[in-house]
Amino acid sequence: MVGSRARLSGISVDFPRRDGHQHVLDGFDFVLESGRTTCLLGPSGIGKSTILNLFAGFLSPLSGHVVIDEQTDPPPGPDRGDVFQHLSLLP
Repeated sequence: MVGSRARLSGISVDFPRRDGHQHVLDGFDFVLESGRTTCLLGPSGIGKSTILNLFAGFLSPLSGHVVIDEQTDPPPGPDRGDVFQHLSLLP
C-alpha cells in the first residue's frame, strides 16, 4: 500500500486454553499510515494488545503476515517499542 509504514494482512491468532483454544483474530487486516496518529479503542478482550504485540514482533500469527517498512514478519527490533499498561507503570 502506498504511504503505509506497517500493516497486518490476513492475520489469524489463537491462544491455547484448557478446553481448546481461544480464537482472537481471523483474517484480520489493519494498516498504520505513515505520518498519522492511530488509536485502538474497544472493550477488554477484543484484541488490542494482540495487535500491538504482533507489530512489536512479540507474537507470531497463526496465519497471515506482519509487514513493516516492506519487511515481512520482522523479528522484534529497536525501531519499535511497547509500553505496558500494567505492572511496570506507576498508578
